[in-house]
Parts: sequence; C-alpha cells; structure tokens
Amino acid sequence: MGMYDTIFIDKKILKANMMVCPKCGAIPVSFQTKDLNNLMDCYYLKLVDGSTMRLFKLDDPTDKKFWHHFTPEEKEENKKNKSAWFADLYAHDGYWEDEAWLPENRHQRDMGELPHQWLTVFDLCKHSGVYVEIEYRIKFTDGCVETIEKVEKK
Repeated sequence: MGMYDTIFIDKKILKANMMVCPKCGAIPVSFQTKDLNNLMDCYYLKLVDGSTMRLFKLDDPTDKKFWHHFTPEEKEENKKNKSAWFADLYAHDGYWEDEAWLPENRHQRDMGELPHQWLTVFDLCKHSGVYVEIEYRIKFTDGCVETIEKVEKK
C-alpha cells in the first residue's frame, strides 16, 4: 500500500520493447512505480532525437483551452445537492478536462542526468476477469534508458 508515481511511456517505446499484456496483447496506458519519489507525481518516458529514451517530469495542466468553467446549470445542481464536504461553486470554479492530463498536453521537464538507477514499473491488465501483472525493469545511465527488461513471475 502507499503512494505510487505514475509513468506514461511513449507508444513507440511500448511497441518496440513488446511492453504488452502477455495474455491479451493490450498496450498499457501507464505504469506505476515506487522507485522514484512516491509523491503521486507523473512522469513521461519518451523518445528524444528519434532514438534516445529519456524521462521527463510532468507538471499539472496549465493550458486554459482544457479548462471547463462550471455552467449556471452545474452551479444550480450543486446548490440543490450540496453535501457537507462539497463547497459552494463560484464564478471562477471549474475543472480540467481529461484531455488536459495527457502527457502531450502538459509541460515536460527533463530529469537531466537523473536517475542513475534501475526503475521497476508495473501495471495490471484485467484479462478474462483475471488480473495479469505486467512488470518491467528499466536501467538508466546518465538520464538515458540503457535497457528495458521484462520481469518474469515464477
């Protein structure tokens, strides 16, 4: 239990390294890890210069085109169904649309020469009603991916 960091991985990297569910072949949307800060941060592993794989930290959304202001109807509905934990909505209130949270729509900060470590990432795929664990170890040297290895479960 505890807090995990989320790592999104470029689809080109996922396909090139066969990072798919062994049962159904589904490509994971994201992976989880405890090998970084454990602060529920988001990262993006992507190709740079066409061949180098580097890790980037993702900032929260800032692009206002993905900001949804609450409509008068939503504000009225809130007043009718307000529970103790839900505060009144104000004119400036709203929320980030789902698209705002995609890696390509967020500011990406290069992690530089960090990390110099192995990073274990995992995901769960629900195949035929059974969860299948997908786990990989990624070796970083000078901030670049050196190897990606599948972890075989015994």
